[in-house]
Amino acid sequence: RGWCPVIVSTLRDPAEEIRTVETLISYAVDHLFIAGATDPDALSVVCQAANLPHIYIDLPGPDAPSVVSNNSLGAEVLTRTILELMPSVEDPARAKPYFIGGLSSDYASSRRIDAFVDTVRRIHGTVGDDQVITCGYAPGRAAREVAALCDRLGGLPAGLFVNSIRAFEGVVSHFVHLPADAVSKSVIGCYDYDPFAAFLQFPVHMIRQNSHRLISTAFDLI
Repeated sequence: RGWCPVIVSTLRDPAEEIRTVETLISYAVDHLFIAGATDPDALSVVCQAANLPHIYIDLPGPDAPSVVSNNSLGAEVLTRTILELMPSVEDPARAKPYFIGGLSSDYASSRRIDAFVDTVRRIHGTVGDDQVITCGYAPGRAAREVAALCDRLGGLPAGLFVNSIRAFEGVVSHFVHLPADAVSKSVIGCYDYDPFAAFLQFPVHMIRQNSHRLISTAFDLI
């Protein structure tokens, strides 16, 4: 198209999101793709005031077209995979699947949590509040939460659904402190994709978003 792309990461900081959008507007950009904004409502005010054409990607916004993945279907597929492959564990506390990461107030996480709970309930009958651990996205927090979960259960659960790749980084950082065979009786799933997972010493089932389709659809809308 002969355009010059400018790509900026705002690290999920709402104040930085606004500063970045205001700076891009000062550069007189023609179009803005807003991918995974923490506070899309605030950004919509800024974009509308500047009459800037924009598209929301991955997470929806209130005032412009949004291109998002089917988080519910993806989480159901991953949950079913975990449940189908979970080994038999005698300890009833460890014999259950657990969900870790994200925030229930977030658009994507809330749909993944609902799909996880609904799928487990349909197949296993019940889901306890303690099986969903919403600890945000920071790797350090996820590491502490999975460590606390292992302490509480006496080991890893038979199934673990990790909500994002950043939370997965934290989970794996705790795994290095566990015995080598600690994951042999657990099934690990991650709602995100990273090719480096292929080099881990245990299998990880991942949901990979079709990012190329998301972006091409956004360009079509622009």
